[in-house]
Amino acid sequence: MSKTSSVNRAKVTANQAEVMRHRVDGKSFREIAELTGISRAHCHRLAQAAMEELQVRTQTDAEAVVALELGRLDVAVAAIMLKVREGHMGAIDRLIRLSERRTRLLGVEGPTKIAPTSPDGATEYTGGFGLSALLGEARRHQNQRD
Repeated sequence: MSKTSSVNRAKVTANQAEVMRHRVDGKSFREIAELTGISRAHCHRLAQAAMEELQVRTQTDAEAVVALELGRLDVAVAAIMLKVREGHMGAIDRLIRLSERRTRLLGVEGPTKIAPTSPDGATEYTGGFGLSALLGEARRHQNQRD
């Protein structure tokens, strides 16, 4: 990499960090552009690129954790297989639980729907501070800023 491109990359990285700090502080792209002297569109592109980089790193980290957990499950299954073959019910139950864990890790089953409910789980929570109310408030606030 040439010295010029290294300097340019460092400047872009510094700009990304500054834009993201302002976004975390709740500033709109218009406000960030005014503060930094960078165009609103370029601020948006910098934030988008930073989020994409973060997503790639997060996905890579998540894949590493899944691989580690699958390896641990393999070791656990190997350790109990003799007892399973001998018909020990506790070992069979454990094998089933390990298999369920593997299935969840691999995403073989569909996602589990999680909805806010009353503490007993019987009815959907519709209180003023429910998830829908919070999301609606956040959207209204963001629309006012942008």
